[in-house]
Amino acid sequence: MNTSDSPTTSTGTARNPADPMLGEARRAAGDVAAEAKTLAKDAQAKVAELADDATQQARSFAEANKSRIAEQAAAFSGALGKAAEELEQSDQRTMARYARDVAHGIDDVSAALRERGVDELMQMAQDFARRQPAAFIGAAALAGFAAGRFAKASARRPAGKQTGEGAAGDPGFGAAESWRGTGHYAQTERGH
Repeated sequence: MNTSDSPTTSTGTARNPADPMLGEARRAAGDVAAEAKTLAKDAQAKVAELADDATQQARSFAEANKSRIAEQAAAFSGALGKAAEELEQSDQRTMARYARDVAHGIDDVSAALRERGVDELMQMAQDFARRQPAAFIGAAALAGFAAGRFAKASARRPAGKQTGEGAAGDPGFGAAESWRGTGHYAQTERGH
């Protein structure tokens, strides 16, 4: 017989008094792990839902503004074409050729914006980025700069602004009127 004060199991070995607490702790840890997995799945689903919503909103915004951007690109291309003609008339044929090439490229972009869907345009941009990453980064930086300037010039002008000033009072920007056909902006309008 066992004369020890410790409880024994049916096999006669001593039972550890912490065993019931250890079992309870293991069950609690399992419950916490299951709850954490559930929360993680819920969070993933919510993130996916938010990403889908953001993508849809971006797609809707792009679709709604695509034709306006195409019109602006065509207008800019026309202005470059006129500048190329003026450069040719002032015997600056090399610069005129560059301006005309850029105008043709912008015409192509404008046509693509009018004729293609947003998803197809995104796929074209991704393909170009894979083929020409350096050119894509440069084009993206240039497009960002142009978009910022366009937004700035498109903002409503306060009353009393001169025609040759941009929306934020930036002299010479956004003003075809400041072009004098001399190959540069008039110095009086730039303040030089």
